[in-house]
Order: sequence, then C-alpha cells, then structure tokens
Amino acid sequence: MALPAPEESPQVPPLNRVGPRQGSAPLRLHSPDANRTQRSDSIPSASERPNPLHINRFLWLLLGLATVFLVGVQIYLRTNGPVDSPSEAQVGEVATLSVISPVMPVRGTDLRLSWDRTPGAVNYLVRIHTVPGVPVVDPMVVWGENWRPSDELLPGLQAGSYRWTVEAVDGAGRVLAQSLPTEFEISQTR
Repeated sequence: MALPAPEESPQVPPLNRVGPRQGSAPLRLHSPDANRTQRSDSIPSASERPNPLHINRFLWLLLGLATVFLVGVQIYLRTNGPVDSPSEAQVGEVATLSVISPVMPVRGTDLRLSWDRTPGAVNYLVRIHTVPGVPVVDPMVVWGENWRPSDELLPGLQAGSYRWTVEAVDGAGRVLAQSLPTEFEISQTR
C-alpha cells in the first residue's frame, strides 16, 4: 500500500534562523561599550514622545471640571445658605451663672468650687486653667452645684493662681448658662 503524497504546505522559516525578523528591532548585545552608546538611544524619538495636544486636552478638561464644581457650590450656597453658625446675638443669649469661689488662698484639699443651680440643667462642665492658661481640668462633668478635687487630681493642683469657669448644660447638650472666668489661689496642695 502506497502512502499518499503530502500536500504542499506554506514555507515556514527554519527554527535555527539567526538575525532580526522582518519588522522587528535589531538584536543588541550587551557589553560595556554598548551601554555607552545606548544612553543616546534611551532618549525617545519625536514619534515616541507624548503628544502635547493630549496633555493640553487633559488640562482643559480638568479646568472645566473644576469650574463646574465651583459653580455648583455657589448655586448650592445661594439656594441653601451657608452652614449655620451661632451669631453674636445667640452667643449673648446664654445666661450668666453666679459662682462662689474661695476668696483667700486655700490648701488643695480644702478647695471647693460652687455655683447657683440653673433650671433645666442636667449637668455642669467645670474648666480650670493656670493663670498663664495651661488646662488642668478641661472639662470635668459634674452632676451637682459644687465640685471638690479628687485625690487623683490633687497632685496636678500645685500652689499658684488658677482661673475657672462653669457651664450649665441641658439634656440636648446646649449651654444654658456660663460663668465669667474667676480666679482662686492655692497655697499648698496638702
């Protein structure tokens, strides 16, 4: 039995062919001298550089988006108004809280700060600063009309001058009344 004749197949280049293929870059060997010459080749040619028109289009697009955003913000603010912040009249509406502060210098263990009860107040916020303004108690939540320093706080109350304030706060966290800053002096801590 005879074998059929093989059909003619297209020409395939031999596998052991050495050299550049058609349309490909020439093969470069790496040597110390070749690296010196490659540096000049590493600069992209004019055809490989990015088109400045594409960059300009991107910048114009970015500028257009920023303009649309700013116009949108202006329209929103004109329609809805700015975010509400308390006006001077609203801040001045807070009542003044009367306080009782030690008149004479006291020892830290004898310190007691008191204030008048405010109707509707759930708690009070006490703040104590040194006379230069360094916070010592900022703020301390108190559920009555007087405050005494705890044993843990006494080491922080060194002999010297202090300024304190108290605020009456309702259940919603609004300040109902606040005291004026009042000074007291501690002669010794214990």
